[in-house]
Amino acid sequence: MLLKETNLIEQTKDRIKKHEGYSNTVYKDTRGFRTIGYGHLCYDDEGWIDGKVYKKEVLEKQFDVDFKIACDHAEKIYLQGNVTMNPKALTILTEMIFQLGYNGVKKFKKMLTAIYQEKFDIAANEMLDSLWNKQTPKRSKNLSDLMRKIEKEKVVTPVEESI
Repeated sequence: MLLKETNLIEQTKDRIKKHEGYSNTVYKDTRGFRTIGYGHLCYDDEGWIDGKVYKKEVLEKQFDVDFKIACDHAEKIYLQGNVTMNPKALTILTEMIFQLGYNGVKKFKKMLTAIYQEKFDIAANEMLDSLWNKQTPKRSKNLSDLMRKIEKEKVVTPVEESI
């Protein structure tokens, strides 16, 4: 898992948990889908029971499974683009995949191209020019702000003067 190499795993997990919120019972999300824990989409074959209160450790394990899937999918996108992808951009992709799924993030073609080209301001603009921004404006704004911060942190190497 490439994210392991960045020392940003816990920070990414904490940010996702903050954005997702937590429920120890099944609830319907804003789109009407059954959800539990930290934003886990409940599938019929998983056996989640409406009204049952689940232990935090069970839901933490589910979060870890979901997080690993998001990391693996972010790595897949990473490998399709630029092998020198900025690690902070990788954490943003991971969170977007956690929320939107792999196929949902793949639809952000202009954003991904901008990330591969290290044009993080353009990537941030593409994040905000989306249905996702309309559905979850605070989260998309937060993540696009983080993307813009990467642009500001880029180190510019001065051209050596010839003597």
